[in-house]
Amino acid sequence: MLDEQGASVPGAVVTATNTATQATRDAVTDAQGAFVVTGLLAGTYDLRVVLTGFRTYEQVGLELS
Repeated sequence: MLDEQGASVPGAVVTATNTATQATRDAVTDAQGAFVVTGLLAGTYDLRVVLTGFRTYEQVGLELS
């Protein structure tokens, strides 16, 4: 994840929620702002990124095949 100025955002909690089952998986961004969410099944997901001091980022309707 990058902030509005393009700087990396380490330590943010990324939550992927399966919209059909409401099952969630979490990951934390690394020093470069990168993250990997493992164990996801095919389906539609909503993504939420939270870090204190930053506005929450959300993206909905991500298709994973």
